[in-house]
Amino acid sequence: MSKYLVEIDKELFSILKEESKKSAKSISDIVNKKLLEIYGQKPRKEKLLFTLNLVFGLWKNRNFQVETFVRSLRRGSRVDTIGHGCSHMDTEGRRES
Repeated sequence: MSKYLVEIDKELFSILKEESKKSAKSISDIVNKKLLEIYGQKPRKEKLLFTLNLVFGLWKNRNFQVETFVRSLRRGSRVDTIGHGCSHMDTEGRRES
């Protein structure tokens, strides 16, 4: 970690001081977190595109139907099971009073 002197106006310092009291964190922690949010992390869109590029084509050489595979992992579908076995639901899947 590096130390760096930053001059800020009194209004901003008051805001930071108040946030420090509310959150029970040091002003340094608050400033570091905000700087990381703004400059230190890739934007959500970039992260998503990076991840999609990593997994693209991952299953292309698999010899099975995706629909069949996914269905085998599930116990049923929402339409098949909605309201069944629930004493607080009526036959239409609505909550009973």
